[in-house]
Amino acid sequence: MNYQRLFYFRPMNKVLLIYFSLLLFSCGENAPNTSHLMEFTSDLDSLNTLLEKEPKNAEALSKRAKTLYINGEFDLAINDLNQKMAISATDEDYYLKGNILFSNLQIKNNAENANKAYRLCIKENPENANCYVKLAQIQQLLDNYDECIQLVDSALMLDKQLPDAYFMKGLTFELRRAKGDSALAISSYQTSIELDPNFYYAYMRLGNLHAAKNDSLAIQYYKSAIYLQPERIEAHYNLAIYLQNSGNFDDAMNRYDKILEIDPFSFLAQFNQGYLLLVFADQYEQASLKFSQSILNNPEYTEAYHNRGLCHKNLGRYDEARSDFKQALQLNPDFDLSAIQLNEIEGF
Repeated sequence: MNYQRLFYFRPMNKVLLIYFSLLLFSCGENAPNTSHLMEFTSDLDSLNTLLEKEPKNAEALSKRAKTLYINGEFDLAINDLNQKMAISATDEDYYLKGNILFSNLQIKNNAENANKAYRLCIKENPENANCYVKLAQIQQLLDNYDECIQLVDSALMLDKQLPDAYFMKGLTFELRRAKGDSALAISSYQTSIELDPNFYYAYMRLGNLHAAKNDSLAIQYYKSAIYLQPERIEAHYNLAIYLQNSGNFDDAMNRYDKILEIDPFSFLAQFNQGYLLLVFADQYEQASLKFSQSILNNPEYTEAYHNRGLCHKNLGRYDEARSDFKQALQLNPDFDLSAIQLNEIEGF
């Protein structure tokens, strides 16, 4: 029997899978001398993927609006929130909208004031490379990428030994990826780690860019990041995802185990282990246990209920499967995957 699939297509007919929360972490918090716009989370990537398939998913729109707000993308956050409120508006939505608009006003005012201050800095002290770098950060914040690159280049003309400047240049090239600048981004990041071999965030960005190209160099860069900061989960997670997507089942499972040693409550690592057991090993009982652990740590994780329901269905436990699919739909009434599965087993 053929099933319609969403997010992941496996060339088999026995299960309808949800491929969710398997995208890459990127730079974390506190990147040196960079704006908060440099923080890209796996949650945001996953939500982008989901909304490409379900543009009117109110829950996903709300979550992405909150994530964008945290990352400082206020205009995009307002756009998502307006779309969500057109579907259904709550008191929480109006409160969040007020917070976003207030923060947006503050940031724009601060950006303008900072812009003037750093331009004055350059005027009064044109040999100070750091003034150019700081002004470049403001221009990046305002999406003025061309001017950002020009300012960074001016800083590097004064001092070619600024790893943060090369990092910012690389990130700006990434943000302009639509213009095909990923090769330039890689070159800039590589220069930043040549100047500073301990530049964790540059290794992470290089790992992500190579992973996007299915280039095994991603492994080397992620391992370098892990060596520098072994307790940071994002590098382990990105490496696990790359290994998983490359078909290295055992290595990916081991890497998720490492994540769970660092954070025993990582519901994403547990979910992805369940996914691997379900998809690559057909170990439905073991996969079910992993999804149960994920649910224990995040009781509102719709996708974990759905995938556990698939495990129960494949084991012939139709009552348990029906309960999980219903729970997924209770959490998200628009979750069509569980609705399809529930209809499939109604006759059992």
